[in-house]
Amino acid sequence: MARPFQLSDREHNELVLRVAELVSQLEEHPDRDLAGRVQELLQSLDLVHREALHRLLGLIEQGAPQLIGRLLEDSAVQTLLLLYDFVPRPMEREEGRGRDGFVPLSELQVPVWVPAGRPQDFPEGELVARQVNQHDLLFCSLDGRLHVVDNRCLDSILPLQLGRLEEGVVICPWHGCRYRLADGRLEGSERHLHIYPTQLSADGVLRVGFNVAAPAAGDPP
Repeated sequence: MARPFQLSDREHNELVLRVAELVSQLEEHPDRDLAGRVQELLQSLDLVHREALHRLLGLIEQGAPQLIGRLLEDSAVQTLLLLYDFVPRPMEREEGRGRDGFVPLSELQVPVWVPAGRPQDFPEGELVARQVNQHDLLFCSLDGRLHVVDNRCLDSILPLQLGRLEEGVVICPWHGCRYRLADGRLEGSERHLHIYPTQLSADGVLRVGFNVAAPAAGDPP
């Protein structure tokens, strides 16, 4: 019997991101008739999947409601339910050990500064995603100051780098949540993305701090 195909959490996350990129490209396709038909196809697939998920979750609730919590512990299942709005309040992703048994330096609870690139890698006004120390981070330089926050909408694994940037606020492409880059705060809420301090070494390498107190909004970088 053939072994079922299974993606790692990271591969699944990358695939979700790739799907979003393709949809964005198709929306801008110069052949508007083709773009319209592709959009109709995507909407039809959305309805097919949404209806099937609705029925599936209904059967689970009726026969084995205790499984719902276990389903939501799986990041791929959680992402699918988030995309189809079946989770009213997305679950907080568990923070902890890296994949394959790797223990991130941040778990050691000592200040560490990890290389992330050079200043020119982060153009003014652009959202740049990078993985640093097994963390998915979002970088954005605004008015000469580099902001670094977690690259995921709160309570999910869905990345933010495809979002829009408006006057220092990044808008989640999945849920429309608005986060101020200066302090990571979700507008209309007391919740916020974790923000990371940065420093420039003598050799011109930009480093991100882990287990280091991030500067408050308005403090010099």
